[in-house]
Amino acid sequence: MAVDSYLELYNAAAVPIATSDDDGRGFCSAIDGTGSNPFNPTAHNLPAGNYYLTVQSSPLADAAATLFDYRLSVVVPFSHFR
Repeated sequence: MAVDSYLELYNAAAVPIATSDDDGRGFCSAIDGTGSNPFNPTAHNLPAGNYYLTVQSSPLADAAATLFDYRLSVVVPFSHFR
């Protein structure tokens, strides 16, 4: 099954923090704020709080790639737990 996703990460005030279109494998999107040199620096070292993520098909996707299952993985640093 083809996947052509588009991600948008928002803060609690619904302000966009990061977007991704085809930054993962193939046409799959990924927002990565981990590591000392993150791929998406605006998603790096975010303060504790509420964040929202939209997952949708890319505006550039062909019809066969607009319906897909998407596996979401979220990394929460240990320092955010009390």
